[in-house]
Amino acid sequence: MATINLYKIEKGQKEKFFESVKKKYNILGEKNITINSKGDDEQKIEKKYNMKMFFSPSSEEKELSWSWALKLFDKTESSKTSPSGFISIETEENTYAISFSFAYFSIDPYCDKNFPFEFARRLEYKNIRTTALTNPNSMKNKTINTYLDYSNLDFDSGESLSKIKGKVRLPDNFELFNETIEIGNSIKFIRANPSLEDIARIIEYVEEVIEKEEEKVKIPLLQRITDEKIINSLNETLLNDIEDDNIEIDFSEYQIYATNVVFNQNFQYKLKYKTKTEDIDILNEKTIREFADKHKLDKKDLLDIKVIVHEDNKSKFTTSVKKLMFYTNEKEKAILTNGEWYKYNDDYLKYLHDSLSELTVEYDKEYDFDEEDYEKFLEEKFNKEKLKKEYDGLKEETIKAKIKAKYYKEIYYNTRLVNKGFKSFDRELENLGKHKIEVMDLYKDNTMYSVKIGNSSGKLCYAVDQSIEALKMYHRKQLTGIPKIEKVCLWLVLDRKTPLRVINGVPDINDMNMLILKNKIDIWKKEVRILGYTPIIKINYVQKKS
Repeated sequence: MATINLYKIEKGQKEKFFESVKKKYNILGEKNITINSKGDDEQKIEKKYNMKMFFSPSSEEKELSWSWALKLFDKTESSKTSPSGFISIETEENTYAISFSFAYFSIDPYCDKNFPFEFARRLEYKNIRTTALTNPNSMKNKTINTYLDYSNLDFDSGESLSKIKGKVRLPDNFELFNETIEIGNSIKFIRANPSLEDIARIIEYVEEVIEKEEEKVKIPLLQRITDEKIINSLNETLLNDIEDDNIEIDFSEYQIYATNVVFNQNFQYKLKYKTKTEDIDILNEKTIREFADKHKLDKKDLLDIKVIVHEDNKSKFTTSVKKLMFYTNEKEKAILTNGEWYKYNDDYLKYLHDSLSELTVEYDKEYDFDEEDYEKFLEEKFNKEKLKKEYDGLKEETIKAKIKAKYYKEIYYNTRLVNKGFKSFDRELENLGKHKIEVMDLYKDNTMYSVKIGNSSGKLCYAVDQSIEALKMYHRKQLTGIPKIEKVCLWLVLDRKTPLRVINGVPDINDMNMLILKNKIDIWKKEVRILGYTPIIKINYVQKKS
């Protein structure tokens, strides 16, 4: 049985693709294939396919598993170890490639990554064996699931599919390929003794399915952005955030190339920036930043640090820090992954929307934050405390700034709520190891509250992380002196010009334009329920001075 790993080259990348591969590969042969088929009106249609065999040889002798492809072009260079190759297929409208060995590293940067899933969502699945998922803004940013007897392609909110392997239902007497397929950045088919005409027929079949078949399953995806104007704007925002230290370099355990899952920990690495190099055993944010600090690199240079990947002391491929990191641009609902910009597709956003809509959301105007009252409070504190010894010799504005930092908004807000029957838990406890964690801000009626005031995911997500970690410790009975907890509440005081839209008398949290926060709330909701508690969202607003 032969493996046919089919890529579609993105139309705007065709010239760059051929320019790149001709530097690494020799053309061994070229053939033109013509196939005849019938259109919708039963008229005969003639389709032409120009196919070229590209080959990158090696020097050591070893039999190839894909020697059948070379034989199709009447070539016998099939006894080399670790060579790679691919077949390019050009039609009037599209360009495809079929990769062998490590050629997928050369093809992946130029492929249309939406194409395989346009095919996937039109298939009916008999049995699903493996899925690989991206979980943006989660501690498990990438996961792989394997199944024994499973046929429903279901997704949870916050998940984006990056690979699927399984068996599909095919028409009766179908012989083009086996029912087992894999879909990732490419589509992998299995067929016995394929010919070039078979390859052309498979491409024709895939094109017809995408064009004519109804979608059978909704698949949440990250869809690649190709508009250069949008990409430039996203890159500019990314660089500004790096300059402001408003970003973390987040590396996943694996990358998807074609339909292959490549685990990062299997390799050794060399970091390189211009003439500066260093060997490292572990690739993470710490080693990257240490390299940058050691060689006095500018913050923006982090993205251009090259990562040379080795296995068994042999260089396998070169990538960059930018291709290994995650970053979300909330305004554009875009994410940087594998060095490219993607938009969350409608299916992804719908799953997330529906999940958040299940949450109990409460609003009581009584608990809005009054900015004018807060400023009066600060003025009172200033008048009472300005003569304290700690402020000797300081200017008035400096004293006021220190008092504002001491009585920051959450402290003031929580103090006011204590007067309304809530119990304050504004204290720190030892966490596992050396870290400390704030258990909760407030408690009332068997409910723990994590309170945060802000206008961005960066400011508000802290309450989500705090709530999850504290609840896990409580559940594991690692905390003492904590009253009974049955409900867990995220209390978000939003600093925004207009209130959220209201549905059925309560604020709609889907109206928040904070994608990272919404992803984290969705994860939080699941964690709280898994642990056996009831999640609640409480919304209030900062009331501006009149």
